[in-house]
Amino acid sequence: MSQVAFKDLEPLKALNEDRLNRLMSKCNQEHLDKRSRINALDERNWFVYLVDGEVQVKAPSRKTERFKADSDRALRPVFDDPGFTEIAITKTTSQIIKVDKHQFNLLIQEQEEQGDEDGIEVDDISVVDVEADIIRQLFEDYRSGKIPVPSIPETAMKVRKLVEDPDVGIDDLAALIENDPPIAGKVLAAGNSALVRGVATISTVRDALVRLGMKTSCNIVMSLSLKELFKFSNPALKNTAMDIWKHSVTVAAGSRLVGRHCSLDVDPDKAFLVGLLHDIGADSLLAYFDQLDTPISEFTVRGSLAKLRTMVSGMVLQKWHLDEQFIAASEKAGRWTYTDPAKPYCDVINIAKHQALLAEDEGANLPPLNTISAFASLANAEIDDDGQLVLMRDHPEIQATVELLK
Repeated sequence: MSQVAFKDLEPLKALNEDRLNRLMSKCNQEHLDKRSRINALDERNWFVYLVDGEVQVKAPSRKTERFKADSDRALRPVFDDPGFTEIAITKTTSQIIKVDKHQFNLLIQEQEEQGDEDGIEVDDISVVDVEADIIRQLFEDYRSGKIPVPSIPETAMKVRKLVEDPDVGIDDLAALIENDPPIAGKVLAAGNSALVRGVATISTVRDALVRLGMKTSCNIVMSLSLKELFKFSNPALKNTAMDIWKHSVTVAAGSRLVGRHCSLDVDPDKAFLVGLLHDIGADSLLAYFDQLDTPISEFTVRGSLAKLRTMVSGMVLQKWHLDEQFIAASEKAGRWTYTDPAKPYCDVINIAKHQALLAEDEGANLPPLNTISAFASLANAEIDDDGQLVLMRDHPEIQATVELLK
């Protein structure tokens, strides 16, 4: 395939000319007979493109599609379902190319970190024509600072003020929590959960706070309050919001665990909160879509989130007046080659995020954990054959936290 054609492919066109040439040199070409089957799960580490012939793609979650190599559809990978449920069958003698996802991601990260990207554009997101104007307006509103910033929930704001007051104790926090029955019930559940190893069952909020500790209690209350931001009635947003919330909680719990075992100077309880808030910008983007009169597909919602969530997260955390560790961790989340001794929470969150993504989808296109820059802070940490950090694998504290806050 020519370079001109490569420059039209999603998402390869995000690379500049030099990096595109480097990626092209590593692609594989395959010639397929008629009625050949290609399984998305088998090809999960590759972007697969049809360059000659015709294929039919079947997936349980949507209608079967059939397209030729000279169609607009062929500019996207043959498989674009994140669940890897698709099967492609060639309808004629065909040719495909396969591009290594890991190499592509490394080149994108290199391009972003060296500051030579061309910038995010509306065309970077594949949308149907009716949605193009919406996405264009979204980008304009982001650039002009018009994306809605959620307010910190009242209970979360009060807890934050209590934590910052050195004269506040358990009784003050208990009084605040008891005024919010749903949260009080969750705090009691936490006090009797696998998060702590108490012998006797407790029945008062104060006893739960004593068992959990002040910082852990505050994190739980903050989490339960923030969860309210992720509630949407729109089906296209609801499922995405719940996925994001569960991911954020998993990263938070993992960050607390990493914070206890790494060589970095971090507070594990602060690491929990940094992890919980690292993707808060996604909520702002969902709220933006929620107020639109025009329906928008879940595919386009997720595409927009992938492009803007880290930047919007930084914007939200700045407006919430959180410190630089929170902001940097949100902006650098998922940048596997990034590390900065002055911003240790970035490393903690990236280790936890890597493992959360791996657990969510074992076929996720991720670099091996021991190759990301943050891993240096976990000297001699053991990794199993599936690439999981033994320290975090099926850890009861992470499981209990996700169960409590889901």
